[in-house]
Amino acid sequence: MAKEYTTTELSEIFGVSARTIQRHIASIADDLSENSKGYKIPELIAVYIAEKYGYSFKEDSKRQSVRTEYFTEEEYQEFHKRLSEYPLLKDYIKTILNELDYHKKSAESHQEQMGLILRSLEQRNFIEAKEKGMDDTD
Repeated sequence: MAKEYTTTELSEIFGVSARTIQRHIASIADDLSENSKGYKIPELIAVYIAEKYGYSFKEDSKRQSVRTEYFTEEEYQEFHKRLSEYPLLKDYIKTILNELDYHKKSAESHQEQMGLILRSLEQRNFIEAKEKGMDDTD
C-alpha cells in the first residue's frame, strides 16, 4: 500500500501551512480517505502537489522517488512485449554463455590433442631418421 500523509505532515515536508495544503487538495478531495484524525493523502497525490506547486520533497532521502511517464497505446504494447520477453531472453543468454564455455573447453582439449599428435610425429620422424642413419648426433 502506498504511504499516506496527514495535512500537517505534508505542510512540514513542503514547508508551508496546513491550510495551504488543504486548499491544494480541495479540488481532489474525492481521491482522499478521511478518518477521525483528518485526511490521509496518498503518496502519489503528495508528489503531484509537490510537482504542480514547485515544492521540494524534503523527505526524499527516506522514500524512493516516484516517476510517472505516459505511454501511447502502441508504446505501451511494445513495452509490455519487451517486458514479457525479458525472462526468456535472460534464459537464452544463460544458455548461450554455457555453450560458449563448452566450446572454449572443447577448443582447449583439441589444442592439447594437436600438441600430443605433433610431439608424436616429431618422435616418429626422429626414430625414422635414426634408423636411416640421417641424424647428426653420432
